[in-house]
Amino acid sequence: MESSIKQALLSNEPIEFDLELIRVKSDRVWLRFIVSASIQENVAIVTGSMQDVTDKVLSAKLIEHQANYDALTELPNRVLFNDRLRHSMETANRNEKKVAVLFIDLDKFKDVNDNHGHQTGDKLLIAAAGRINHCVRDSDTVSRLSGDEFGVILTEIEQYSDVSKVSKKIYKALQDNYYIDDNLLHCSASIGIAFYPDDTKDALSLIQKADQAMYEVKSSGRNGYQFYTKEMQEKSEHRHNLLNDLIVAVAEDAITPYFQPIINLKTNKVSKCEVLARWQHPDGEFISPDEFITLAEESNLINKIDLSMLENSTRELILLGQQGKNIGLTINVSPRIFHTKNNALKTWLTSIHDLSKQLDITIEITERLLTDDSDKVLNVLNILKG
Repeated sequence: MESSIKQALLSNEPIEFDLELIRVKSDRVWLRFIVSASIQENVAIVTGSMQDVTDKVLSAKLIEHQANYDALTELPNRVLFNDRLRHSMETANRNEKKVAVLFIDLDKFKDVNDNHGHQTGDKLLIAAAGRINHCVRDSDTVSRLSGDEFGVILTEIEQYSDVSKVSKKIYKALQDNYYIDDNLLHCSASIGIAFYPDDTKDALSLIQKADQAMYEVKSSGRNGYQFYTKEMQEKSEHRHNLLNDLIVAVAEDAITPYFQPIINLKTNKVSKCEVLARWQHPDGEFISPDEFITLAEESNLINKIDLSMLENSTRELILLGQQGKNIGLTINVSPRIFHTKNNALKTWLTSIHDLSKQLDITIEITERLLTDDSDKVLNVLNILKG
């Protein structure tokens, strides 16, 4: 306050400032002062007004908090995380140190929400946030980026082994059992790690590379941690480009059926054909089914491919039947179609029902589907049997 009054005297202009006071009861109030000062006959004359602005200050602080912190876990949100990351990178430049970003995704968290409800899921997220916070220093940042994804900024890093120790500590803490609402829950985590300035010099790119490393953990069976590598970037770019090409290929019906004959050993004649989906890329190379079918399942394109294989292959075999060559069809179906929320299953069943009147059709299912105790799956299998 004294410095503000001196400033008012020097400038000969009114000065406005806020002052925070702590009362005896430990509650806080904020006062706003508007002060004018002048010198009259060598005497400093100070006049002004005072206003209690506690409600306004608290409202502004609440708005600021809501803009920068996650409402559920009270952790910094993505906005504040990005801001702190940029500041950490600037500090690292001055101190010639490293910054590590950890991208953490809880494994099979959706199962918790589906089986126990979102309220239990929220409590698990709060518990997970606390466990992650307990594994890092006060100078580090733990953030809830979205859903069941968390980010961690580790500052002043000198050795990779230090980050490895923290990452191992976090994933071990997260895989311990949770006791929530009388439920014993298990939810491990996959963690990807990227370093500044080693992996990239851009904040957004640093998060993306940590995300790519996390995805590698997911692909390898979950529950672990992985450092980013250049090979991951190349793999990610390849998958991204391949997915774009696959979307076009499905739209243009470029996934074609190939027939593998099934021979009756008694007659030595072809009795059926198994249809196989094959994709010849525009560059002339055939893409491995293991690669594009997996990509199709992840991107929900598989149902369209299944339906296309069914319709295109039966069209060919029905034409052969009209020429006196009666050959049946064996076709695979992805388990994904049994759990779709659109009309893909209904459309597929309708096609099976209509086409089976003209052709002997065998549906091949995976063992994974048989272990599913879903009433929906059982009902569909009974329909197919009928």
